[in-house]
Amino acid sequence: MVPVMKIKVIALILVLSVVLVCFHCRKDTPADTAAQKKEAEAAAREASGKKIVLKINEKKFSNSDFKNFLELQYPDISNSSGNPSPKPSELLISRLFDSFVQHKTVLYIADQYDIPIDETELQEYIGKLNVSKDSIDMASVIEAIKVRKYLYASVYDSIDVSEKEIRAYYNKHLEEFRKKPEVLLYQILLKDKETALRVRGILDNNPQRFEELAKKESISMEAKQGGRMGFFEEGTLPKDMEQVVFSLSTHTISPVVESAYGFHIFKITEKKRGRLLYLEKVKPEIKRILMSEKLRLAYQDFLASAARDLAITIKYNDLYFDYKNIEGDTRDENKETISTDSLNNSSG
Repeated sequence: MVPVMKIKVIALILVLSVVLVCFHCRKDTPADTAAQKKEAEAAAREASGKKIVLKINEKKFSNSDFKNFLELQYPDISNSSGNPSPKPSELLISRLFDSFVQHKTVLYIADQYDIPIDETELQEYIGKLNVSKDSIDMASVIEAIKVRKYLYASVYDSIDVSEKEIRAYYNKHLEEFRKKPEVLLYQILLKDKETALRVRGILDNNPQRFEELAKKESISMEAKQGGRMGFFEEGTLPKDMEQVVFSLSTHTISPVVESAYGFHIFKITEKKRGRLLYLEKVKPEIKRILMSEKLRLAYQDFLASAARDLAITIKYNDLYFDYKNIEGDTRDENKETISTDSLNNSSG
């Protein structure tokens, strides 16, 4: 008979052999591990996308809804345009999330009204989008048009700027419309001093060839325009250039001026004295300034009213990124937050 101890040893060896074989069979290859990791990441993204991050009364919106909003409104940031771009900061994404909350708030109210949208409006809006037509979500496009039409019909409809307001702004901000002396400036830019002195020598006897030599010799962007750079106001040029340029008489040629860009030869063809721009000339600009401010305030008032009338809940901790407030601080709440911060973070 085989001793009992020997039988136990043999049985233990057999058990260990089976365990080792099973362990070897179940060991994952690197490819299997990578595939499992990808599957896990995809599952995590899917789960994150389904998380509800915004509620407006009974309406619920997820991370995926926010990403769809980004793809339509900001394709370069969402990368849906296919163009390579740096990853946006969480502070920027936070501000875009604020816009998303505001957009959905306006849409919630707009949906209570019959706002017709025809095919022409759809095509005009789509034509302005910087995304592939095949990737466009038509429901999102309709939402965007509806929001815009509601705001202009119900929030911005009565806003206007009067002549009295324009004149009052002009009188209060006269210094903004006071122009310093200006010159119409031309230049020839050359990469080395020897070439610059040669060209300057030609101009000594033939100043009328300035534009011709600019086109032929200059390495600056405006060479094709004969060296014409446009009007420059006093105080806008580097000091070493400005001292030369503003001391020139019209149609005279400057000496060679060296800078970090190369060697310059300047000419001015027109001078304008310092002056106050007349009201009639700046009226359209003032009207745009005042109208923009009125629209911004009207939008803020509308959002404030909506925040009072609607139950708006934002789950900042369920967002797929770390939300940062206006100051750039990360929220640290560990619970659902009923907040109007994203409505208040409005630029109009």
